[in-house]
Amino acid sequence: MTSISIATARPSLPALGTGLFVVVLIFTLSSAALQATVAAVGHRFQIEDAANVRADQAALFIAFATVIVRQLAMVTALAIIWTRAPANLLANLSPKSWTRRDIGRGLLWAVATYGVLAAYLVLLRLAGLDALLPQSTIGEEVTRSLPVLGLAGISAVLVAPVSEEFIFRGFLLNGLMRFGFWPAAFVSGFLFAAPHFDAASLVPFTLIGVVLAWLALSSGGLRQPIVFHTAFNTASFLTLLLR
Repeated sequence: MTSISIATARPSLPALGTGLFVVVLIFTLSSAALQATVAAVGHRFQIEDAANVRADQAALFIAFATVIVRQLAMVTALAIIWTRAPANLLANLSPKSWTRRDIGRGLLWAVATYGVLAAYLVLLRLAGLDALLPQSTIGEEVTRSLPVLGLAGISAVLVAPVSEEFIFRGFLLNGLMRFGFWPAAFVSGFLFAAPHFDAASLVPFTLIGVVLAWLALSSGGLRQPIVFHTAFNTASFLTLLLR
């Protein structure tokens, strides 16, 4: 199999370049809009690293709302650029197309990967390498307000799994597959890890991106990666709530 079969054709190189530019542009503009909006209403929002967000609850609410709008805007823009994708993607993700194998295999790989990640964290702690511990992209600040917690949950558990799989595995991986699976998997995985704003997360999340790429390729679609991503984010979100 040389292409993830969610569309009749993979993105052309010009479409791939345009798509990446548009994604970066949307990310940059939405981040600037977030800072301007928060400042205009008299609040503050500052990311020191993935674990340390200096913001009050109103600013966090605006931030998560911005993230959700940003993800939807990115998907919409890429669907327009990759003109054949929307109808085929909807067909690929329609309720009739989901099977027990999709759910079971996605969950199995999510549990296995989460277990490996947990073992990796334990080894780092035992070795005294706390500086290399990946940080959660959602900090404990979100648990102080129910509206903020709700938006954070919607973003992490519902929006991110679908939108990020479309962006990084559906569009980007598909477009890079012309250079071979491993280059495509590692490049798309690295770009998937980079927005987590944490240097320690680059290696483990890049490798998770490679696993997701393999699931997408081997299953011929995004259903299994979405199940994996949803389960992984749900486990991380529940861990945050239980601290």
